Amino acid sequence: MTASRGVPAGQPPAGYEQNPGGGQSATGGPAYNVPVLPGEHGWLVILTAAVAFLAVGVIMLAWPTATLTIVAILIGTALVVTGVLRLFEGFTAKEESGGRRVADVVLGALAVIVGLYCLRHHALSIAIVAFVVGVFWVLHGIADLAVAATGRGLPGRGLRAIGGLFSLIAGLLVLFWPAITVLLLVIILGIWLIFYAAVLMVLAFSLRPGRRRPATAH
Repeated sequence: MTASRGVPAGQPPAGYEQNPGGGQSATGGPAYNVPVLPGEHGWLVILTAAVAFLAVGVIMLAWPTATLTIVAILIGTALVVTGVLRLFEGFTAKEESGGRRVADVVLGALAVIVGLYCLRHHALSIAIVAFVVGVFWVLHGIADLAVAATGRGLPGRGLRAIGGLFSLIAGLLVLFWPAITVLLLVIILGIWLIFYAAVLMVLAFSLRPGRRRPATAH
């Protein structure tokens, strides 16, 4: 057996796991499972983020008349959670290309910084809050769509595309709605957080070790 693309013979490529059954692919080489997030607890990190998003989203929809200060705090919390999740993916998702991992780290760091700013500075105008949320949603959506478009074989590719499209639409809506009010911003943000939480929950459970896809030819 010979090595392929610099991978030692008998060793699975980066981001793949060898089929526990020891089967072979159609070409005679070892069969590998599709790439998954490394580590046994990667899905738990995603599930934790989903629960946090769901909680913040429910609070926003249940309390739509919250003051701008409360909204800034909730937005800051959501941004920090998003940033931590992006940083986790950037540092651990070895099946992604170097460029996508760098993008995840940069976007994650930006989300954490902006989130902490919102948590520390509560006296923000509706225009600033809407701008921050809109810009981040657009960047977040573009990043997810890029991963979905280029990540062949990546688990949850379709879910990333759906979440990315929804984020992009929500971001553009907030950015180009000049007469947006605190009430409308809270409702839109709450709906987005609940939707994205649902996407992340489905993705998390699909990445559980016991639910990996069957081996494919490679």
